[in-house]
Amino acid sequence: MNFESFPFFDSDFPEEERLPRKFEIEFVRLITGKYRLQWNGVFIGGTLTKEEYDYDGYRFHDVFHLANAAVMNWSPVFRAMIKRKRKSDPKVDECQDGGRAIVAEEGLTLWVFQHAKEMNFFENCTSLPPHLLDDAIMFVGGLEVDVCPPELWERAILLGYEAFRKVKENDGGLIIGDMNERTLSFEAEDTRTKKF
Repeated sequence: MNFESFPFFDSDFPEEERLPRKFEIEFVRLITGKYRLQWNGVFIGGTLTKEEYDYDGYRFHDVFHLANAAVMNWSPVFRAMIKRKRKSDPKVDECQDGGRAIVAEEGLTLWVFQHAKEMNFFENCTSLPPHLLDDAIMFVGGLEVDVCPPELWERAILLGYEAFRKVKENDGGLIIGDMNERTLSFEAEDTRTKKF
């Protein structure tokens, strides 16, 4: 399927309100054993903790927001992290980048994660159950991303989980997103423990 015809939701907004078309985000392990995301040398988002019950690696779930951004040009969570909310249009800022959209993305991320755990985090999967994709689209009904077809959702989820498995296995690393190509990839980084 040709994904190029699907919209960039922020093309008509000023540069400082657009998601970056290409990005590199590093999962950095701190000396405390916690993690931070780093973009262009700056920490973004909150501290990712390693709780005792976090045996499944959910602390790395931000990779799914990065996959949503790279593949669908949609992630209110990533927008908030890098302060790229579309404030020049108060309605878009409130309805598409605000609290409801952020909660919807976080909730959907956790919901898909529960399914993924039952399927070995989608390892060796080349497709996803149609009901999962249909339910994901229904979950975000009324948000701009609900126009994206199941195939685009499937691509975002599968690329996100491929990167997630590698981040988890390598205890960090670099995530590279390219919105123009609608790709997300992982590179192992020197994840030296940093003193913060």
